[in-house]
Amino acid sequence: GLCTPPHLAMACSGRLAEVLNEDALVRICRFLPARPLLELGSSCSDFYHRARNSKELWKGLCSFLLGDTTLMLHEASWSSSSTLGSTAEFYRRLFRAAWSCEDFCYDHRLRRSLLMSLQNEAEGEGSRNQSTELLCMSGHSSETLGPLVIQIGGMRNSLQPDDIVHVTVINLQNRQILRPTLTEDSLKPLQRMRHASCVVMPNSLPQDAAFPGAILVLGGHDANTRA
Repeated sequence: GLCTPPHLAMACSGRLAEVLNEDALVRICRFLPARPLLELGSSCSDFYHRARNSKELWKGLCSFLLGDTTLMLHEASWSSSSTLGSTAEFYRRLFRAAWSCEDFCYDHRLRRSLLMSLQNEAEGEGSRNQSTELLCMSGHSSETLGPLVIQIGGMRNSLQPDDIVHVTVINLQNRQILRPTLTEDSLKPLQRMRHASCVVMPNSLPQDAAFPGAILVLGGHDANTRA
């Protein structure tokens, strides 16, 4: 069969890297599997350096792999304390760590800061009861919208008033745990357990909606709280 001499192949790849603009380079790299993408230097040094230094490429891949909410959490927790800052190298290292599933750790600081938001609103036993009501549940589902982690339904450890909405919102950006309230003209959803949920992008949302997505809850049953 025919083959291209190594020196001609390197010259062709070098010229290709020169004529590709940033958008085309990013699009090509997004079609590559993770391992060849991380080992891109074996093809062409210029192509490798351009891809390695593309913040748009690595940040986009991190967003696809981790999701926007988790990416925002990593940016807040690690980027600010790292000498790399929000650079292409930071996102490339984050993508490598997430793809290889290495160096996972439990963030005690994040947990403490979230629980502190409840203590700031109520002291002593009231704070402990509030955290139990908002966080102690089973058979619930969780979805993310922007900086929010939203826990829906589930069986609670205590009997709660009928006007309570069985949803817990964890705002990772403001480090707050809270329960949302319904508008006066809203129907009250039933408490659900062992249901399914997903984020959808309906066209019926108002133009001033905080997020372009909404959460759809399917199936399950009306959870009976423990008395």
